[in-house]
Amino acid sequence: MTHSIAIKAGDNVDAKVQRALAVFATAHAVEFTNRDTRAAQKLVAVVERTKARLHEQQAGLVFQHNRLTHTTRASQPVPQLAIRLSRDERSDDSWVLN
Repeated sequence: MTHSIAIKAGDNVDAKVQRALAVFATAHAVEFTNRDTRAAQKLVAVVERTKARLHEQQAGLVFQHNRLTHTTRASQPVPQLAIRLSRDERSDDSWVLN
């Protein structure tokens, strides 16, 4: 099961990440999506800071960071960040950063 968390401008990114870590024990993966560039940069920083601690708690996680493009009705490309934390079934001790 994947737990998705949307991040909007003005959201408390730290709190959203902590919430994700709390539900991660029962979910196979956690996905963050974000269409606000500044908040996206903060989200990456928060996840990077918590990555080592999370790695200690849950061996065999994969951290994926992909920059995507979302198209609005006006056909203006909007930067979108998708971050996915998931268990790596191939390894007991693995992080992947794209």
